[in-house]
This record gives sequence, structure tokens and C-alpha cells, in this order.
Amino acid sequence: MTQDHIHDDPIVVFRASAILLAVFALAVLIVPLDWILGGAKSGSFMMAVAREFGEWGTRLLFAVPCALLAAWAGRLGWGHES
Repeated sequence: MTQDHIHDDPIVVFRASAILLAVFALAVLIVPLDWILGGAKSGSFMMAVAREFGEWGTRLLFAVPCALLAAWAGRLGWGHES
């Protein structure tokens, strides 16, 4: 008896990564910056970035790479279907 391990398929990993990265990119653009900066793990790094680039610069600094990675993972996950 053989088992089909569909969760080991790279397409599933690419699709899940694309969805999660797209959601994270949107969340960075929508969530108030005070909530992000108020987190215990953000610390002085986020404060320095926010001080240097401003609110929208900080949002774009984190959202754009996530959106690009989501597009790349989505292309790998859904681009191979006929």
C-alpha cells in the first residue's frame, strides 16, 4: 500500500508561501504603525527605521519585498498548470 504525500509536493509549499506572504504584505500596509512599533520584539531597530524613513517608507520597506516574494512563489505555485 502506498501513501500519496501531497503535502511534500513543492507546489503546495509555493502556494502556501505565496498566500502567507501576500497576507503579511497587506497586513503591514493596513495595521496601524503604533501596533507594530509597540510590539515587544520590534525594539530599537523598528524605531530607528521608522524614524529614518517615516511611516509610509517603513511600511513599503517591509511590504514590497514580501509582495515580490509572494508574486514569485505564486508564479512557481500556479504557473506550471496547463
